[in-house]
Amino acid sequence: MIRMRLRYTRGVESAKTPAREWPAWLRASIHRAHPPGAPTRLTLGPPLGEGHTSLAEYLDLEWNALISAAELAGCLAPHWPVDSRILWLRRIPMMSRHLRASFTAYWYTIRGEFFRDAAARFPETDSWPLMQQGKGRERTLDLKK
Repeated sequence: MIRMRLRYTRGVESAKTPAREWPAWLRASIHRAHPPGAPTRLTLGPPLGEGHTSLAEYLDLEWNALISAAELAGCLAPHWPVDSRILWLRRIPMMSRHLRASFTAYWYTIRGEFFRDAAARFPETDSWPLMQQGKGRERTLDLKK
């Protein structure tokens, strides 16, 4: 039994696949690739919201056969979505921390339409409300807190 960590990126079209459907899609991709052995466990990193993309996402694989990371990456790469790619695949010790426990902070970049006068006021304000919409509800976040 070996454990590997996969770092990958999803493009805009792949990001439309909801997080709850991604593990089934990954298992199907692995099945189509026909690598030696099979995964005994897949552990995804923290999920992104539907439609969100990132610089990288992570997946831990426990594998029941001896296979090199390069060989497994070579098997999987052709079966990934066209707009996504495997950034790296590395073998990690079996006693490594759980993937979700490995993340202690997140860095977000928000892109949108900003206006110069509003941006100039941002440093001087005590509060900067931002409306967030998701899962059929709205909530207000304060970017300054």
